[in-house]
Amino acid sequence: MGEEYKPHFDFFPPYMVNASKGGQRVGTFLIYLNDVDDGGETVFSKAGLSFVPKKGAAIYFHYANEQGQLDRLSS
Repeated sequence: MGEEYKPHFDFFPPYMVNASKGGQRVGTFLIYLNDVDDGGETVFSKAGLSFVPKKGAAIYFHYANEQGQLDRLSS
């Protein structure tokens, strides 16, 4: 309760990618297990999008295009 996540990327910074340990993350899938009274949104500030958690809803987003270039709009 009262916790906060600061804006961040879910992918690894390119200098931290280690192919022998699995390589770059490719996407995130969030499932909302509960409704919340206040807050809890998943916000993509650079893309101007916000998703309000609703029990039973889900969101998926990936981080790169077909050339493997990271998408900075995914933060």
